[in-house]
Amino acid sequence: MSGYVYFIATSFEAGDFVKIGHTGGSPFKRRDCLQTGCPAPLDVMAYIPGSVADEKFLHVFFEDQRAHGEWFSFDGALSELIWSLIAQSEPKSPAPRSAFEAAFRSPSEPVQ
Repeated sequence: MSGYVYFIATSFEAGDFVKIGHTGGSPFKRRDCLQTGCPAPLDVMAYIPGSVADEKFLHVFFEDQRAHGEWFSFDGALSELIWSLIAQSEPKSPAPRSAFEAAFRSPSEPVQ
């Protein structure tokens, strides 16, 4: 696994959208690249060590919240996941991979 899966959000005034993406580098540099084409301020809400496969999994999982392309409505289960990751991370640091995995563990699946 290389890189990070990130959650980059528009400012709340801009409509509450989150881009779920993957980068092999810094999520903050990726945000800066995206910012050049976006009129609303963007914020890195959370990021986790992850792969392109993790990104694609999340796109499918949150399909019902997809607004356009890789942008999703920041509400429901997606906002719960992001706030959970934020609560378990230090500022400007990735959330632990275990926090991501726990969010998608079935209730009957044992914790490792």
